[in-house]
Amino acid sequence: MSVSNFADTIKNLKNCIDDMLLERNKLSKIKGDKFISPIWSEVVSVFSYLMKLEAEDLKNIRFHTGLINGDSWKYWHPYPKIDPEAEAKNIGYIEAIKDIPEEYWIGEPSSPNIPRSLGVDYKGHVINDNIVRFQKCISDLYRIKAFQSIANSKKKQLVIEIGGGYGGLIHHISSIVGDKATCVLVDLPEMLLFQGAYLAVNNPDKTLYVYDHKFTPEFVNKEMFNYDFILIPNFALDKLCAVKEVSLMINMQSFQEMTENQVRAYLDFAGDRVTHCLYSDNMDKHPYNETGLRSVTNILQEYFDLYPSPRFYETFYKGCDPLRYDCYKRYFAFSKKKKRPLAETQLPELSSRRKMSLKSRLIKKIIPKSILKALIAWASK
Repeated sequence: MSVSNFADTIKNLKNCIDDMLLERNKLSKIKGDKFISPIWSEVVSVFSYLMKLEAEDLKNIRFHTGLINGDSWKYWHPYPKIDPEAEAKNIGYIEAIKDIPEEYWIGEPSSPNIPRSLGVDYKGHVINDNIVRFQKCISDLYRIKAFQSIANSKKKQLVIEIGGGYGGLIHHISSIVGDKATCVLVDLPEMLLFQGAYLAVNNPDKTLYVYDHKFTPEFVNKEMFNYDFILIPNFALDKLCAVKEVSLMINMQSFQEMTENQVRAYLDFAGDRVTHCLYSDNMDKHPYNETGLRSVTNILQEYFDLYPSPRFYETFYKGCDPLRYDCYKRYFAFSKKKKRPLAETQLPELSSRRKMSLKSRLIKKIIPKSILKALIAWASK
């Protein structure tokens, strides 16, 4: 993508987002739905300055993503110098790539005008906390053969991520699946600026469509598959209903921040369409979520068969206060209405999940020693 093409992409992205905000305001008055949870209403209130940045500035969108994911700058000028091997072990990267082919290892892409890496270089991959989070997801999906299923498909597939952060995970997934799938992000209009800029600067040879008046059922059924990336505002989810099949649907740590009705809307959409699985990595409820959401797990269970069983996490987090600690639960959610793509015996071993979690610094912090010892003994059986 040339400098002028990138500038044109950003100009179009901003214009589309302006139109989306107007459309959302109109729909809010008609339907009485703000289409945004209280947590995120507060967060996006500070994003307006991003719309004023020039295209050249937005090439460094990664510099601004700490607004949404809490990036620390510990890698900027670290003292003492960080040992890559020790850091890879401490943040969980080594465990996340265990038994995973190297072509599925990921790292932070470079930003044009940011002089230092946003992480440490471990075996040719710049790693940090966000990369570890994405790597766990990619490793899990590799283990259930989600990528292999897409690669072997005779027709182009659809991968949808709900709430895509700054676009980091879907960037890596697109790099893996290539032209075998169109990758769709559904998110708040304000978030699409992060995602659009990030995907454009890191994928100069790929095509990007941003929601506009052309997003019709005809477009969804035919033209959508001509693009590598599709950005859609959350209030337009119903316009995606023309889609008959979705190979893979992903939600990383945003169901926990929604209202129950919002979560159900996405699961209503996914239930009859997901052919491989829905991958969920969420707490049952974010501590700051005061909308009345009770349990992401309980809602997921109404629509899907879950692996591992919720009983696994009940035992694992026994003794922890879920409203005080990061009790994340990673599920493969399989449609109850369709045959599982994999037999139970083909699903990933739970032992690796137990060991990975038990070794993490977080678990060592939040689980009392007596319970930790019992869990280690249980996981070693």
